[in-house]
Amino acid sequence: MLGGLLQEKQYQYYKIYRELKQEYLKKDTEMKQSSNTAFIHSSNNKTRAIWTIINNESKPSNSTTQRETLYLSPNDLNKYFCDVGEHIANDTQTTHSSEEFLSTVKLNGSSSFFFQPTTPEEIGSILVNMKGKHTTDIYDLSTYVLKQLITEISKPLSSIFNECVEQGVFPRLLKIVRVLPIFKKGNIA
Repeated sequence: MLGGLLQEKQYQYYKIYRELKQEYLKKDTEMKQSSNTAFIHSSNNKTRAIWTIINNESKPSNSTTQRETLYLSPNDLNKYFCDVGEHIANDTQTTHSSEEFLSTVKLNGSSSFFFQPTTPEEIGSILVNMKGKHTTDIYDLSTYVLKQLITEISKPLSSIFNECVEQGVFPRLLKIVRVLPIFKKGNIA
């Protein structure tokens, strides 16, 4: 009971903090806007003034603030990771049982949903709407190849999907993906 009161009090403080923070950020934005407006109106070259404001807001500051260097020895790092599990376990409140926890959970709305069986036409329409890319999955299939085989594979795919949903079993081979990181820009090393 006391824990619940403390949590409620903390939540109230958090709500007050959030409201004050939002009010502060709103006032800060208003002050910046009025300052920028005054700067633009008092300037002879308004376009240059606007670009000065944009550059000041979007570019990182060139301030020479020194960062404090933190030294961690390998032993300190190892000790942290060895002890962190024990600290978390000690700080975590124990729950009596999963059944007791689930009995306190209240669900809103409907607690079930239903799948309609899919049709080969639906599978075909999904495949047609996919981009025809040549990148392949772990089975070396691409959406381009799948789109070429729509008529041959839509019926077996709809049958497989309907069986999986009906039985509630999805084979492991259908859960495997290949993730390729794509280098965008900057130094690759």
